[in-house]
Amino acid sequence: MQRSDFNNPICQEATTLYIEDKSEFMKRVDKSIFDCRTRLFNCDVADPYYSRFSPFNKSIHGQIMEQMKRRQQSKDKDGSNQCLTWVKTGSLRPFASI
Repeated sequence: MQRSDFNNPICQEATTLYIEDKSEFMKRVDKSIFDCRTRLFNCDVADPYYSRFSPFNKSIHGQIMEQMKRRQQSKDKDGSNQCLTWVKTGSLRPFASI
């Protein structure tokens, strides 16, 4: 985890709350995580091509997770730092040319 830079904060309100009332800060963090998960998994968009997410299910996701881990471990060993992307750097459009 990266340490916060209190001299140059991205969000002054969060930084001030963290310094002055850490308990309230943590309550808001918990609520933010809960809200994010709720929106992430409860998608009601009619577009059939819209990306949808579901909670981890080992019987569905386990095999690909293990493949990804093995690939990362082999990259770590040979120093390779290649990545694949569907979005061109600086673009928010999916499937942009790289």
